[in-house]
Amino acid sequence: MRELVTVAHVPSDSINEGFITAANTIGLSVVLLTDCAQLHREHFTQSDLASC
Repeated sequence: MRELVTVAHVPSDSINEGFITAANTIGLSVVLLTDCAQLHREHFTQSDLASC
């Protein structure tokens, strides 16, 4: 399986709505390395996000 590995500190639109969404669209799995895991979890549990 092909995957996108990215490093991010805090959630940002360019990572979350850009790279991760694009990777999912073309069938890549995503590995997100961060030191702020809870902030990213909170972002991705928002109910108004489109499902990937």
